[in-house]
This record gives sequence, structure tokens and C-alpha cells, in this order.
Amino acid sequence: MNHSDQKLSPDLLLTINDEIQPLINEVMNAVNQPKYSYKQKETALHVVNEILFHELITNLSD
Repeated sequence: MNHSDQKLSPDLLLTINDEIQPLINEVMNAVNQPKYSYKQKETALHVVNEILFHELITNLSD
């Protein structure tokens, strides 16, 4: 099921990004840990995304 703001389905995204499937699996294994709440997981993913974006921008200016 797609949400109204979702451009591509998760299955399609996995198909077109199959070369990074092992990394995706590692991230999902970490996220699926039952000891964290949905809110904690969502917040952590948001923060990691911001950190990655910052590192990419910082590395571009080197």
C-alpha cells in the first residue's frame, strides 16, 4: 500500500537499489529492535539522515 506522498513503493525501491541490500538489511535489523519505541526509532532515523546530509555537504566543500 502506498501513501499519498510516497513516490515509489518500498518493494520497487529495494529492487532498484539491490546493490545496497546488505546495508538496508543492517539498518532495518537495528530499527526493528523491540527495545525501542516507534517514536525513538523515528527520531533516530531522522537524526541519522541529518547527520549523513551534513557529512555529505561538509565533504563536498573539502
